Amino acid sequence: MKFCKAIRVFMSFLLIAVIAVSPACTLSETPWETMRFPLTGVEIDFPPASELFGSLELTSDIDLAPGVRFVEVYYIGAPKEMGLSLYRPDRAYTEEENQLLHSTCVSLLQIVCMDNGKTINHMPSDHRDFLNLKNFRELGSYEDHNFYICWLPDGYESAGMLSAEAKEEIESLVQSCMEPDRIRVFKPGEVSSVPIEFETTDLDGNPVQSGELFGKNTLTMVNVWTTWCGACLYELPSLQSLSERVSKKNVAVVGIVMDIQNPEDSETISNAKQLIADAGVQYMNLIPWDGILDVLPTYAYPTTYFIDSSGQLVGEPVTSAMSSYAYESIIKERLAVLVQGN
Repeated sequence: MKFCKAIRVFMSFLLIAVIAVSPACTLSETPWETMRFPLTGVEIDFPPASELFGSLELTSDIDLAPGVRFVEVYYIGAPKEMGLSLYRPDRAYTEEENQLLHSTCVSLLQIVCMDNGKTINHMPSDHRDFLNLKNFRELGSYEDHNFYICWLPDGYESAGMLSAEAKEEIESLVQSCMEPDRIRVFKPGEVSSVPIEFETTDLDGNPVQSGELFGKNTLTMVNVWTTWCGACLYELPSLQSLSERVSKKNVAVVGIVMDIQNPEDSETISNAKQLIADAGVQYMNLIPWDGILDVLPTYAYPTTYFIDSSGQLVGEPVTSAMSSYAYESIIKERLAVLVQGN
């Protein structure tokens, strides 16, 4: 696929996690760092951030279609300081920022997981336009899930501002990650068994502690959204209706407004509160806390998680807007899982 086309497809809903990097020595002196993609079922060992010379790696882990999961890792050939100020996945980009991203960003790799024993040839036709399927090769399998990988699917065609040093590092990353066992596959959709714990505030500044929040509900549906996401705003009124219906089952709906930078970000908080009021939303909305992406790795907006009373994730996240009745059906399924677990 052409990089600019991929950006148009993914940037509107893709939340990309960022790893900042800085200068260092050789790629074998320090233990490698593992990036895990639980939805797709892949983990990749990369050289530690300290050994890279001023680039960024951006990652995604999403559903393309039922039974089709997708990981993409981007490399941005910009100095660390520039990358950190430029790339903020919790907001929309300006035209100038988009141009800079296009000219310094390269798709390092793509991985597709096909469920139920399907092959790459079963890729839905509406996704074949932006995935160059002929360049994918078999990566491995786990149970009835087949994995395929493509390195540098676009080459350097669109990244006209990449330095020779950046290109050299990209080639080094590809070669080093091709070493045996650097990329491993596992059962897609596996979630961490570590309870989700945090302290933050709601939009009015009231303190919120995760144990108290989750502990009083059988199940909590956590909807992660941003004020600039049209799909997020569209579903807010229906989420309020859902909240009123499922409260009878001891299920709560909670929102997290991801583009609020911190409790002092009064402009975004004010905007979020106005949007919430306009939608008639009465359920709690939270300010994101430091480390939120470590426990709720969100790559698209809206993304919705389901969490039990002990802070454990229940099932896979939903990475799209849905009707309140579709959410209610999922809640019913997740409650059944909890009953079976007991």
